Amino acid sequence: MASLATKLASASLNRSFVTLPATAAGIRTVLNRSAHYSSHDDDHHGHVPAGIAQQKRFNHTSARETTEIPNFDKYKSGSGDASNRAFSYFMVGTTGALSFLGAKTTVADFLANMSASADVLALAKVEVDLNSIPEGRNVTIKWRGKPVFIRHRTADEIEEANSVNIAELRDPQNDAERAQKPEWLVMLG
Repeated sequence: MASLATKLASASLNRSFVTLPATAAGIRTVLNRSAHYSSHDDDHHGHVPAGIAQQKRFNHTSARETTEIPNFDKYKSGSGDASNRAFSYFMVGTTGALSFLGAKTTVADFLANMSASADVLALAKVEVDLNSIPEGRNVTIKWRGKPVFIRHRTADEIEEANSVNIAELRDPQNDAERAQKPEWLVMLG
């Protein structure tokens, strides 16, 4: 009996099923459940002769007759009237709209911060009086931190630029495509 009790204790701790070499009466004695045991379970399984291994599961059968499921109807809330639902939808919509506007403002401020500052934009606009540049001379100005060369070309310089073989140039492009007005050559350095 001691080894049987040890096996049962071990099985209950390990939460596994053990095949016990005992009769139903022996198991009832070990577990002291004879008073609570419903005898109609034996009718379903039949009697097994002593000494033959069997597995018997004991379930509490009185729960079927005595346990009632509690009723929680008094704790349920009603579906609510339409005015409460409309107010809830209004609040959700308003919160969503305000969240969208806040996100839009945050993105707009971030992009405005990342754009060029006013002093850089002021440097981007450069005006040059071309009448002050004599023929055959050039002027160098600064535009966005880079030098821009403006040359007032003579007729000989224009003729020389037109006579160059385009195939020999690193960037093959004729002079008419490079300069809108042939007398002015503007180059970015």
